Amino acid sequence: MIFNLNDLISKLNHKRNLGGIIFGEAGIGKSLYINSFVERSNRDISYIDIQQLINDEKEYNIVFELDPESLIIWCLKLAEDRNAIAVIFDNFDVIVNLWNDDKINNFISRWVDVDFERSKFSYPKPLIAIMQTDKNLISAYSSYNSNSLTKINRFEDLEELL
Repeated sequence: MIFNLNDLISKLNHKRNLGGIIFGEAGIGKSLYINSFVERSNRDISYIDIQQLINDEKEYNIVFELDPESLIIWCLKLAEDRNAIAVIFDNFDVIVNLWNDDKINNFISRWVDVDFERSKFSYPKPLIAIMQTDKNLISAYSSYNSNSLTKINRFEDLEELL
C-alpha cells in the first residue's frame, strides 16, 4: 500500500500511541530519502541519526547497555529537546542488530504502542524509527497492518518525493 510520509505524520499526530516504524533493506536509500524529505518539508521535522549521535558523543558502550525499554526512554529524552512536530530516528540498527529476537520484538511492540499519556515524558509528537528489514519487522508488519493506520510501513511503499 503506497503511503505519504506527511500523511503518516498527520495520522500519528491524532493518536495517543504515536510511534511508527518504516523499514527496508540495507543500502536502498532510506536515509537519503528521509533527509531529503526533512529538508524539503515545510513542517518542522527533526531528524536524529542514532549511529552518528553515538559516534559524535563517543558513547560507544551505549550500544551494549541499552535494552528495548531504555532505548525508548533515551529516544524520548532526545525528542523532548526538539521543538518539532515529529522526530524521525534513523539507524537504530547499530543497537537493535545486537539483540536476540525476543528483544527486537519487545522493542517493536513497545515503540509502536508507546503510551505518551502514561509516560513520564510529555512528548505528544510522532516518533518514527527507520530500520533495516528483518524477519521480526516483516512479521510485525503483517500483524500491525490495519485499514485506519499502519504503524509499521515498508520503505518501498513510500511515495516518491517530487
